[in-house]
Amino acid sequence: MGILTADYFVVRNQRLKLEDLYTSDPEGIYWFNHGVNWRAFTAWILGFAFSVPGLVAINPKYSAQIPVGFLHFFYLSFLVGYLISGLAHWGLSVAIPIKGVNQMDDYDSVRRLQSSWG
Repeated sequence: MGILTADYFVVRNQRLKLEDLYTSDPEGIYWFNHGVNWRAFTAWILGFAFSVPGLVAINPKYSAQIPVGFLHFFYLSFLVGYLISGLAHWGLSVAIPIKGVNQMDDYDSVRRLQSSWG
């Protein structure tokens, strides 16, 4: 969730290129590196890694071997993982820019419809 939020609201500034979003063309802006967005994958790993010790501590077989602090941290893992993965994705996207971030379709039917409603 943190990666999706950061990508849409911060990195892409609420701009999508629908034409490229629904294609498997390697020239599309969402193809990344052989179809894998390594920035998002790295951010997911960073957001998930902090909850692993607490996840293991849930099992009674291992709970005595793992400090109780990891279990308490695990209870907050969604919020902490959300923040860590979002910030990591944003940081990686700033450090190594994504191609086509500000691109949009020539004809945006959603914006046209929104402007005609009000």
